[in-house]
Amino acid sequence: MKNQLTDSNYAIPRSSSLTKGREKTGAKRRRTIFTVENISGWLFILPAFILLAVFWLYPIGYSFYLSFFDWDMLSTPQFIGIEHYDALLNDPAFVKSMMNTFYYTTFYVIGVVVLGLILALLVNDNIKGISLYRTLLFSPHITPIIAVSIVWMSLYDVDDGLFNQILRALGLPESAWLSSPDTVLLSLIIMGLWKAIGYYMMFFLAGLQSVPHHLFEAGKLDGANRMQLFRYITLPFISPVTFFVVIVAIIEAFQTFDQIAVMTQGGPSNSSNVLVYMLYRHAFQFFNIGYASAIAIIIFLFLIAFTIVQYVISRKWVHH
Repeated sequence: MKNQLTDSNYAIPRSSSLTKGREKTGAKRRRTIFTVENISGWLFILPAFILLAVFWLYPIGYSFYLSFFDWDMLSTPQFIGIEHYDALLNDPAFVKSMMNTFYYTTFYVIGVVVLGLILALLVNDNIKGISLYRTLLFSPHITPIIAVSIVWMSLYDVDDGLFNQILRALGLPESAWLSSPDTVLLSLIIMGLWKAIGYYMMFFLAGLQSVPHHLFEAGKLDGANRMQLFRYITLPFISPVTFFVVIVAIIEAFQTFDQIAVMTQGGPSNSSNVLVYMLYRHAFQFFNIGYASAIAIIIFLFLIAFTIVQYVISRKWVHH
């Protein structure tokens, strides 16, 4: 009995030490595997990270750096601190450009969401020739913006433009379109929507085609009408697509530049001058690089703020 007890007493430590040794070996092997996997993962994302750092992180950081300097690209940069930001807050032209940008962005985003969804609903049916209609609606998006701007300038012409000719034929008052401070931004929004809604229509169309059909059948059996099916089934299922469209449309609207540079140059009376065009003028017409960099940083902060707000709000209406 004593020997058996002694053997068992010695057996336990031997078994325990062997188990601990195996656990240490296994843990070491797992740490090695995890290290190799981490290195492999970093190597895979390294090319994308390099591109991100060179073409996104570095320009933002350098613009932020230049915003504290007075520089005309010829002389030596002079550090002036936050004077550019203080000047922007007291610059009526900047306030006007900011308000124009918000006005353009608000109605542009509402337009692409509403009209893009309506067009997607219209072309969602699988009927003969529907692919042709989808292509025609999408084609304005791939048309060069400079060519589109020139064509729409002729359409908006006060004397011989097609739009005013139609208004005259209908006996309605003519519009000044691009020549009036009251209508210039609205005219640019209309042109921008014509070019963009086909692009956003494709996102909504993809979302509509991913909605399970059996839900509509169940809703019809419960007596739901078409509006109720759209409200309680379609909209919740395409809410992630709607969220994506809103974010992309805001960013696109804030970057509006080409059509303004071609059609209005910020006029009349700065009524179509937006932040990006103001940035361009200060950088490449006035050669005030520090001031332009401060505008760029403010635009970047606006976009970050809008995106964060959208992500917070999306928890209440986006259903994943």
